[in-house]
Amino acid sequence: MKIKLEKDEVIPATFDPVFKEIFTSGDCHKFTCRMISGITGINEKYLTKNLKVINNELSKTKIRERTKRTDVLLSIEGHIINLEMNNLYYDGLFEKNDIYQHSIINQTAKVGDSYTSIKRVIQINIDNFSKFEKEISVFKLMEIDTKEIENENYIKFHISLPKIQKKYYNREKLNYLEKQLFMITVNNKKMLKELSLGDEVLMELKKKVEVLSEEEAFSNLYDEERQRMMIENDKLKYAKKQGEKQKTLEIAKTMLKKGFTKEDIIECTGITKEELNKLKK
Repeated sequence: MKIKLEKDEVIPATFDPVFKEIFTSGDCHKFTCRMISGITGINEKYLTKNLKVINNELSKTKIRERTKRTDVLLSIEGHIINLEMNNLYYDGLFEKNDIYQHSIINQTAKVGDSYTSIKRVIQINIDNFSKFEKEISVFKLMEIDTKEIENENYIKFHISLPKIQKKYYNREKLNYLEKQLFMITVNNKKMLKELSLGDEVLMELKKKVEVLSEEEAFSNLYDEERQRMMIENDKLKYAKKQGEKQKTLEIAKTMLKKGFTKEDIIECTGITKEELNKLKK
């Protein structure tokens, strides 16, 4: 069953292939530079002039191979900025990203170089879940009491998209960076138009999302992902239901051992007479 986009629906930039295309194609260069500047504090003009894309070598005809990449890599005079779109939280996610960040640091070190010449790797995690207290959390290796930084080359940012969405839907005013990050979550043409009206930087994202939503390669992948998620959700619901049923049967079994009547057990647990008879065997 194919799930088509509705009339005013677009594929949100949180969808991994769209996210990668937006931040590696060059069509949203101003949007990218302003967003990174807002997050990291790096001068926007400096970024606009010097920011380069590293991993954009795959063409659109190889979009399926492109989805296997889990990162966006950008460079600024040799230093690396790693953008990660984390749609789901799971045990080991942050450890995986830690290992990846360290592997990038290792790759930037050339044979014969001194350790002081190792490039900085900034990892920006855009999280579609709330794991930390703040909207934007900054992590560095530091001494707990004195707050002394051990290594300036190691820095991570975590952005909580749900916290920014909550702020918007509560009608709180968003600052410019928050507006950019909120737009990444939007799947509606009208809302994108309203948010980007009169702003050429925000218009870059709006136009790119609309163009990609019209492309068959991206729409097919999005359709497949939504179907996969529907199946996964059905599996989770079934597993939860089975777990609850098993727990109910265990309660009924305990009640049997304690001498409760069949009528009381059925009334309290909601199991059928047939299920109760099976427990007796």
